[in-house]
Amino acid sequence: MAANLQDLLAPGAPELVSDLLATLLTQVLRTVFERGEFPTPAEIRALKAAFARLLN
Repeated sequence: MAANLQDLLAPGAPELVSDLLATLLTQVLRTVFERGEFPTPAEIRALKAAFARLLN
């Protein structure tokens, strides 16, 4: 997955993709700080699915 993220963040990547990645990271970090724990696997899958739908 790291290679895919590097490709998305490469120079010339669409600004929308960068914004979506920032939003995804913000949601994960917000969960960590609010609950003091990482999102559950189900929550991570839901975020990944939402992100994939936005890219397609």
